[in-house]
Amino acid sequence: MSDAMDDRVPVERALLRVAATAARDEHASATGSCAARTEVAARPVSIRTAGGARAREGFIAASPQMRAVARDVERFAALRWPVLIGGETGAGKEVIARALHDWSPRARGPWVAVNAGALPETLVDAALFGHERGAFTGAVGARRGAFEQASGGTLFLDEVGEMHLDLQARLLRVLERWEVRRLGAETTRPVDVRLVCATHRDLRREVARGRFREDLFYRLCQLPLHVPPLRERPDDLVALAQRFVDEIRPEVGARELTLAALRRLCEHPFPGNVRELRAVVRLAALEAGARTVSAAAVDHALARIGADFRVPG
Repeated sequence: MSDAMDDRVPVERALLRVAATAARDEHASATGSCAARTEVAARPVSIRTAGGARAREGFIAASPQMRAVARDVERFAALRWPVLIGGETGAGKEVIARALHDWSPRARGPWVAVNAGALPETLVDAALFGHERGAFTGAVGARRGAFEQASGGTLFLDEVGEMHLDLQARLLRVLERWEVRRLGAETTRPVDVRLVCATHRDLRREVARGRFREDLFYRLCQLPLHVPPLRERPDDLVALAQRFVDEIRPEVGARELTLAALRRLCEHPFPGNVRELRAVVRLAALEAGARTVSAAAVDHALARIGADFRVPG
């Protein structure tokens, strides 16, 4: 079997499951024939349960890869140990982190999310660890940092691979004693936090290059999780596409994707992963102008998003 055919097998299986559900024909369901697929290709379909999608508090796991992730999340949720989630940008790492919180004994506690890569270096200390009044210009009052705010719950530290080395050293000290010292304070404060971190970088490679502390890596990576890119899990793509169609129902009305439209979506590599899929499905549903979202509408949405935001040169 050729490499091209190998790549098509998961897509074909995902679409065959949808075709069988949509056709409601025992023969088509049993044989999965090309004729049956062609007959229903232009029909709108409901895919809420296609592929055995498991939706729990926003977590969709229709593919074998994401079902394996879901099993790990259920096992890891009961523990307090730090979790490190890897995966491409937009693949759904924060959804996994939120599930770890929602399925844990800490679910009634606070959920605090901080994007370490988006914080200016001059503010990141105060954002994470807090500050006392007068600790710096403009500090007119004391403020709890993210660790204190999340005490009793979960702190999600996104893009941990973007942290500079000095901050990595301070984070390591917190993890060693589970105590924080606010800027300008003379004493430390205990914190009871479940730390979940995420990164799109290969932290082992960053360690080898001297950009990430090896001791911090092993502190964070006690429970590792990896979120596969969307292009490797067409079953999830199908289920997510229906979710995004349902999300915009109050604004644009009922919309249904045809099997041909789903095939177009499955054939696209989606370098932006789930975020890109959401944008494409929403635009296609809006521009379809009718209940049925066709392959042509998907092609148009892909072309518009690709052309309107292509970097010149």
